[in-house]
Amino acid sequence: YLQWFSSEKFIRIVENLTGFYNLQYLPNYSFVSCYEEGHWNGPHTDGDNGRVAMVYHLSKDWKPYFGGVFMKMDWGNKVVNKAINPPFNALTMFNVVGGAPHFVSEVVKGVKNKRIAFTSVYLVIYTFNFRISPSYSPIIFSLVLEVGARLNPVIYLISS
Repeated sequence: YLQWFSSEKFIRIVENLTGFYNLQYLPNYSFVSCYEEGHWNGPHTDGDNGRVAMVYHLSKDWKPYFGGVFMKMDWGNKVVNKAINPPFNALTMFNVVGGAPHFVSEVVKGVKNKRIAFTSVYLVIYTFNFRISPSYSPIIFSLVLEVGARLNPVIYLISS
């Protein structure tokens, strides 16, 4: 069912939500992550690897005190301005234009649950000479997907 994230239908939804059009799914920048106790992902940016990053959270019963929290930082890497606990069956998207520094906090020792997620990046394919300013303010929001039997999800905006 992860193929749905590369479908034209899903890409149109991402375009309408983010305002980035002519998006292309990048299979070489898609992967499944599995964080276990002691695992973390230090501060980084996704560079120029796309315009919209997407993380689909697949861990049931994940609690904020387990760690593994997504943290989006300011451009100076000094302040966390958004923290998202990875709820099951939720989709987090954020703008990676110009860098968008972020990290995943350490999963606490003794936690037996695994923090599993599918991550993908979408690139804007320009059909004319147009550039988005690196000073464009990054957006971040979360969605919850309720996937039906025919993979026609209902999407809810749960925070901005």
